[in-house]
Amino acid sequence: HTACPSLCSAVRHRRWPHLERMPNADSLGWAPTAPPPCAFAGHDPEQEIDLKPESSEEATHRWTVTLGILGIAATMVSGELLKRRGIFRIPEAVIGLLVGVAAGGLSEMFESQTMAEDESFDDEFFMVWLLPPIIFAAGYNMNVPAFFDNLGPTMLLAFGGTVLSAAVVGACVYLAGQLGLAYRLSLLASFFFGSLISATDPVTVLAIFKVIGVRDDIFAVIFGESVLNDAVAIVLARTILSFNTPDADISLLTCLQAATVFCSIFLGSMLIGSLGGTLSALLFKGLGLARVDDKVPLEAALCFAFPWSCYYAAEALELSGIVAILFCGIAMATYARPNLSRHARTLTT
Repeated sequence: HTACPSLCSAVRHRRWPHLERMPNADSLGWAPTAPPPCAFAGHDPEQEIDLKPESSEEATHRWTVTLGILGIAATMVSGELLKRRGIFRIPEAVIGLLVGVAAGGLSEMFESQTMAEDESFDDEFFMVWLLPPIIFAAGYNMNVPAFFDNLGPTMLLAFGGTVLSAAVVGACVYLAGQLGLAYRLSLLASFFFGSLISATDPVTVLAIFKVIGVRDDIFAVIFGESVLNDAVAIVLARTILSFNTPDADISLLTCLQAATVFCSIFLGSMLIGSLGGTLSALLFKGLGLARVDDKVPLEAALCFAFPWSCYYAAEALELSGIVAILFCGIAMATYARPNLSRHARTLTT
């Protein structure tokens, strides 16, 4: 009232004229109180909302994201151009590595600690958001009949070959460290390194196979082994880490226990993934979404909901989410894909 008396008086006289005939506060003996603040006078919005200019770190973060997106686009375009020219000696993974080195060089050139931290590898982000869709896509797009026709050689190479490679590499690293030829690692750390390094990714070999048109059985064996050995290597590494305790005793009995843990983790994860893929097929068949034209986004969303649910369910049970999502993709490719509409099959392939 004191801040804008003319406005308050006009409003009171216009809407409540009888208030002019009422006695004032002094005649009633009321104690005076402080007038309420007026919302129209002396109001500064910047006092209520702390408006700050954009900091240099936020701008650097946005430039880092832009640089990363452009780097991904440059990697994909360069890989496609090399494939069109028939150049397979330089795989797309090498191009991505060179682009990453260039991005790291820019952060060093500008001496930006914020850019270097944003470009650093985040293992949690990779394991949660990047690796599961890659493994699911490998299982979902696999030639399932050819895979099961050559299941014996594929399993032998994936299990036996990966375990043998991990043992040989781990032993060589341990002996090289003891002889002073390399950094000295413990026996457990050496075999852990061997299990991680034994997973192969023959992307270039498979790309050449597609161009020259090799037989489906050879392609299925190599592709299936390359997909399975990732899961085998991860489970093997987690099994080795279970011995990383002060009172761990490596003996024949503990090795048999490790083999039992390895098999239980793999079989349990495979069961969860297969069950999830089968349930998704039953759901798609029961809902009949393929008969409705405008349900393609819902079909695609459900195709990603089931694999991720299997992944986190396996991880919550201390199993392997990678194995679960792989076999979920195989089961969905076999049973769920025929129940999808034509557009949904094209979208999810």
